[in-house]
Amino acid sequence: PAGLLVFEGMRVGFQAGDLAINLSDMSMSAYPSTSFDTTVMWLSIAKIHLASANDASQELATRWEEAPERRRNFLLLELGSAMQIVLSCAIVLEVMYDRLKRAGVLRSVEQIWRKNRTARYARISAAVALAFRNPNKEAQQIRSSIQRVFELRDRCVHPSQGLARAARRSGIPVGLDWRFCTYTYENAKVCFEDTVRLIFLLHERRSGIKMVDTDLDFIVGSLCRAGIAIA
Repeated sequence: PAGLLVFEGMRVGFQAGDLAINLSDMSMSAYPSTSFDTTVMWLSIAKIHLASANDASQELATRWEEAPERRRNFLLLELGSAMQIVLSCAIVLEVMYDRLKRAGVLRSVEQIWRKNRTARYARISAAVALAFRNPNKEAQQIRSSIQRVFELRDRCVHPSQGLARAARRSGIPVGLDWRFCTYTYENAKVCFEDTVRLIFLLHERRSGIKMVDTDLDFIVGSLCRAGIAIA
């Protein structure tokens, strides 16, 4: 291609094989490699779905008796939006894990984790604690938050079509499929806020790893400009 489009949030470099020299005419070819950080994009998607889930939740709370023909639509809208939020948050956490892995934080433990089949949430929370040296209580809170996201994420991406006992939720007088009681606005909001709060916390903590801290500077600045922050 002629030229390369590069903008803020992208990393550009060269990998093995990206540079080639033709010895017959001494010409050189360069094929740059790029990486685009999608953290802000996924949290922006989550924020949009959070508003949709909230709207549906409000409709369920206030119009259950008034609009029985629309109950299914409200439930499905909240369910779909809540699942999108959970998946978006899980992807953001996966991006953070990959960033720390590429920075060399996990060299001493990754093989052990693979051998022990360590759960994904446990790997990510341990990687964060290794890089940012969080105090014990804070590290435990981070681990709990990440575990919550991944438990919900796993039930999204590894769904069971087997029968499960109907569940109840506050404000609705009948039993529902468990999904409508699990993937709710309230639960999705907790995942979103915990994930955003974690990004800001890590930015404040600093890892001392230039690549990681520079990425977080960009991410937090972009989130603030997008109006995504937790008080």
